[in-house]
Amino acid sequence: MIIGAPELLDEHRRILAAVAGNERQIAGPRPESSAELAAKRWTFTRELLAHFANEEATLLRPLMNDRRPHVAAMATKALAEQNRLLNDFKDHVRRWGSLASEAEWPDYVRATRALMQRIRTRIHHEESSLYSQLPAQTNRRGVAEPDTRYVGEAAQIRNVIFDGKAA
Repeated sequence: MIIGAPELLDEHRRILAAVAGNERQIAGPRPESSAELAAKRWTFTRELLAHFANEEATLLRPLMNDRRPHVAAMATKALAEQNRLLNDFKDHVRRWGSLASEAEWPDYVRATRALMQRIRTRIHHEESSLYSQLPAQTNRRGVAEPDTRYVGEAAQIRNVIFDGKAA
């Protein structure tokens, strides 16, 4: 499926709603079991990684090939930032496993809030800078397909969320 800026913006709205839901959930007491948290974490993971894949194919890769050097540089930097955020997200999931212990819960809450803020900031930055550069002014035709590496990343994260261990 080829998507464009309106669909990417819809994905942003869903991610921001999920970020707010995550923050509401961690504002309360620690859940009694990982099952209470796992479904939301997995839904969030799928939404975020699908967006990363779609955005890379629809926005970042085309803009990296833009004839305007400053736009190509912005897109290249944005993809590197997205990759750092993905790696930090995976590290967060690995660090906390399926459910932080009672003693670690305050640290988990702080780490999760910081990560959610980074996601919010990234979305704001994308919308205020990169999205205004579309359509890309390239000499190529067609749109790249989403990178399938995100599917593998999602599978690894799912194992940690539900089983508490990396694949």
